Amino acid sequence: MAFLVIGQDPPRYRMLILPAILEKVTFGIAAMVLFAQQRLSSPILIFAIIDLVLCVLFAMAFWQLGRQATGAIAR
Repeated sequence: MAFLVIGQDPPRYRMLILPAILEKVTFGIAAMVLFAQQRLSSPILIFAIIDLVLCVLFAMAFWQLGRQATGAIAR
């Protein structure tokens, strides 16, 4: 649900992106560790990689929204 809320108005919910990043990175890293220990199947690893990609995209969006807010204040 949080991802849908963020998608409605990203600048307003910019700080909600931080827990989203944390959620994505924790699952991605945990799944990779479990896969390295051969305790996780390959299909789940694919979803973990997708989560890590989404984590990077969320981080980029967070950074970009911060730059936009700074530019709006300077004007």
